Amino acid sequence: MKLFEPRSPDGTREFAEGFVRRPSLFVVWDDLQVTHLAKTSSISFLQKLNVPLDDLEEHVVSIGETEGLNLLGASLTSKAALTDGLFYLLKKPKEESTA
Repeated sequence: MKLFEPRSPDGTREFAEGFVRRPSLFVVWDDLQVTHLAKTSSISFLQKLNVPLDDLEEHVVSIGETEGLNLLGASLTSKAALTDGLFYLLKKPKEESTA
């Protein structure tokens, strides 16, 4: 069996460069759709949805075998697979200040 590297012009791993040019931004939606997002359009997109920029938080998560299986299971049973499959990895949301 011969393995083929689709990112390489000659099919070998030694010249593989990737599928997209860097830097690129992508959004992974809750239903696991992946779309390209330019930096300028991301702000206007959030404004269209009336999302206050102060409400945004960054969450960095590591996806291993367990998380992948959780995502797979959630994708088969839910339209909110990202949230349902990885909710336990997210820190508690920031509290609103009452001052």
